[in-house]
Amino acid sequence: MNVLDDLSAAIAATESNDCAVRAVAAVTRIPYAVVHGAYHKAGRKRGEGSGLLINHRAFKHLGLMSVLVPNGHGLTQKQITKQLAGQRVDLLVEFNNHLSAVVAGEWIDHFPKRKSLVAYQLVPNETIAAAKR
Repeated sequence: MNVLDDLSAAIAATESNDCAVRAVAAVTRIPYAVVHGAYHKAGRKRGEGSGLLINHRAFKHLGLMSVLVPNGHGLTQKQITKQLAGQRVDLLVEFNNHLSAVVAGEWIDHFPKRKSLVAYQLVPNETIAAAKR
């Protein structure tokens, strides 16, 4: 099943302010309903956005950690796209009041004039633990 197609599932069709849930589902290829459930456990209320704390709690529920991307701060989508030229990477990019996704080097939504607050990749918790050994 293509997880991007899963975004049109019944729960997604009735949800709003769920950019973080959609972005995480797209980047991780975890079904929307599973990511939505993790955000609910993390404290996100239906129809409301999520902040940094809820995002990171949801990542933990999904067994993931965020890893900052160097030089991912203060850039527009065009600048980030230029930096990523030819790379098929998956990233979450946080803008003011919005979380966007880059999947295989392609943006899944567009906010051309906003500047990024931070960009990061999601990796399994055990990847971080193994790297520290």
